[in-house]
Amino acid sequence: MTDVPRKTDLSSKNPDKGGFEKLKQGAEGMAHPESTPEVSDKITATRESVDKAMQSVGVKGQSVVEEKELTPEQAERELDPIKAQYEKMDQVSQARCSWEELVRRIIANNGYNLGLVHGLNNNGVLFGVDKEGNPLFADRGDEPVMTGMNYPDTRNRVLYKYDGEEMVRREGEPVRTGYEMFSYSRGYAKSEEIEMYEKNTGRPFVKSPNGDEMRMSWLESGEYPERPRHALFNPHSGRVGVDHADPGAKGPDRGVRRLLRLRSS
Repeated sequence: MTDVPRKTDLSSKNPDKGGFEKLKQGAEGMAHPESTPEVSDKITATRESVDKAMQSVGVKGQSVVEEKELTPEQAERELDPIKAQYEKMDQVSQARCSWEELVRRIIANNGYNLGLVHGLNNNGVLFGVDKEGNPLFADRGDEPVMTGMNYPDTRNRVLYKYDGEEMVRREGEPVRTGYEMFSYSRGYAKSEEIEMYEKNTGRPFVKSPNGDEMRMSWLESGEYPERPRHALFNPHSGRVGVDHADPGAKGPDRGVRRLLRLRSS
């Protein structure tokens, strides 16, 4: 799906009318787990906080440690591509989460959530809203990311933070990245999230660049599955289905599409 940036007004109910003031009011009270930034006439964010969020999920960011004030105009520019994606979503998804609420979640946590969105491949893509009203973002692009790993290694790298080859732990527990894997439904059926991704982006869930080669994307199948599921692109039919594979299978044609579910803080 191609983004079409354009000027937007961040209003409380109608994204095309109103001002930034109501958006500010809606954003107040959203706090990072480790800090509580104040939302005032300007949304204050630091480049450092966004870089840290991106680096924590294994994404190379700029090592610039300086305060940056994100003005309403700058915020609008950041949100223009997402606004275009929101407007292309189906009516069911839009009814589940208003534009104001979506923006409130993105700018919350002093730039941390925005860093997670930017941490997805090619800055991610907004493709829907789940039944609980949580906006859904995913890696952008046809091909899977994080290729060449088996199921358990892929799952661990998606869900948990790593420092090199070591899983990051806090008080003995692995630290989560904020991302998750797409799931499947009813044995070998696509989940609602996969169906939503294909419907709202107009693209297969996974495919090769020219559509002439097989591609596979691991799906959430639990910690130790005997037959983990994957989404499989069939170059002959041009369609994606759900199949199973050996958990140790790996190769350059097999990877994953990460999912970011922006839950309310």
